[in-house]
Amino acid sequence: MSIVFAVLLTTVLSLAPAGASPAPRARLTPERIEAMLTAPERRVRALSPTLATLVAEGVRRSYTFARLLQSLDEADLIVYIESQPDLPTALVGRLMIVPSRHPQRYVRVEIAPLGSGDDLICVMAHELQHALEVAMAPGVRDEEGLAALYRRIGHITGGRQEFDTIAAREMGRMVRSELAG
Repeated sequence: MSIVFAVLLTTVLSLAPAGASPAPRARLTPERIEAMLTAPERRVRALSPTLATLVAEGVRRSYTFARLLQSLDEADLIVYIESQPDLPTALVGRLMIVPSRHPQRYVRVEIAPLGSGDDLICVMAHELQHALEVAMAPGVRDEEGLAALYRRIGHITGGRQEFDTIAAREMGRMVRSELAG
């Protein structure tokens, strides 16, 4: 039985140990942004032209969204974003891990195609924060590891395997604020 970990919209827990200093970041130059959006080796990959346009718009209009994408681009995780009109009614987005025996880790972010472009960018930001949480937990390689991570850092929001985190909620709020400003 496959366990689907649904993550509700709304998502600042840090997975780094207390007192840890953040790794130095590369500057977000136009060339770096272009590579994050189009390079074949990029880590965040939208599976439709519409979603790719929204990711680019999120990067252009929200510094927080751009930094989130940069953090994922520097991680060992590949994230596929796809539109999913058949999500359960209570969900507008969710993250699922793709189990693999290979060293490379993959997650899928499914987004319900509902609301405005800004709404969808905020849902993506929320779900990409969840992807970053997974990226920061190298031991998460399957559904069991994903459930253990979210039992540790998150809280149950609906069914037995539906989790959310304060960090993801905050990410969505920060991006919404920047898009409105």
